[in-house]
Order: sequence, then structure tokens, then C-alpha cells
Amino acid sequence: MSLRWKPFFSVVAMISFVAVFAAGCGDDTGKANDILAGANASLTSAMDTSTQGITMITQAMDQGTSGQTAQETATLQQTQALENTARSQYSDAKAKLSEAAALNIDQVFKDYINAKVRAADASIAITDNNLAIIALLLADPTMTANPDSLTRLADLQTKEAQLSEQGQTAEDEAAKIARDNPDKIKTS
Repeated sequence: MSLRWKPFFSVVAMISFVAVFAAGCGDDTGKANDILAGANASLTSAMDTSTQGITMITQAMDQGTSGQTAQETATLQQTQALENTARSQYSDAKAKLSEAAALNIDQVFKDYINAKVRAADASIAITDNNLAIIALLLADPTMTANPDSLTRLADLQTKEAQLSEQGQTAEDEAAKIARDNPDKIKTS
């Protein structure tokens, strides 16, 4: 959970200010820009929701460690609802990005958007992973009822780190495309 990709937040925060200028690139560039703006709004909301959820997972684990299992359970249930909301928001953003990528637009713009789709995929997978962690903690709050609980938790944390790396790689690719093509993709 603490391994969640902090650099991703700054990169994705920047995406909310992305304006793509691709004059003469394709008939649907304006429509793609409009769709991208909606996707950026969904991504921003999802990140805010997910950040709050991650903070609450940590809070719940602290509550469990200090023997406050009733509070831990309540916090985990609230976190589960937040993570489900974040997943829905990431999925909405991905659908919008995919819709924009399918339009008649310049290939560079399409490559940029497809990199954002891969980053959204990673965010969805991380959210699913967080939901698996929450389910594990709800099933075994003290991590002692099942001898495999700690191993499973460690595996989920390792998976999250791998997914975070995949997401960061996709974000880095999108940033590079934008940097290499300032005439087509401008950030403000």
C-alpha cells in the first residue's frame, strides 16, 4: 500500500491539465480532446478516492495491530466501498480513453492515449489488489487465524509493487511521447 506509485500522482495530476493540439491530424481530434478531458476528470477523481482508501487501509491495519478489531472491521468496510468507487472511476476513465483512441486521430496522439489506457489498466489492477488485501484483512484481522494469511498478504504487496511499476512505465511512456512531440501534445 505504501508502495503505491507516488510519482504517478504527480504525472497524473499533470494529465488533468493536458491539452492536445494536433492541427490537421485527423477529423476527430477535437472530439478526442473532449473525451480526453472527461477521462482526465475521472482519473483525478479516482486518484483522490484511491488515495483516501489507501490511507484508510493503513489506519485499519494500525487499528488491528492495537487490538481494535471492531474499529478495524468498520474502517475496512468503508475502505472497501471507497476502493469499489475508485475502481469504477478508473474503469470509466479507461473506457473514455479507449473511445478516444479508436477515433480518426494522429498516430502520435493515439500512442499517447494508448499509454494512458495501459496506466489505467494498472490502476484498475492495483485497486483489485487492494480489494483482495481488504478481503484478507476482513477474513483474518489479526493475520493469525490462517497460517497462510501473512504469506498471502506479502504476495499481494509484491503484486502491488509490480503493478505500480507497470503503471509508472506506461505513464513514463506517455510523458515521453508528449515531450518528444510538443507540436502535437502540449501540457500546461
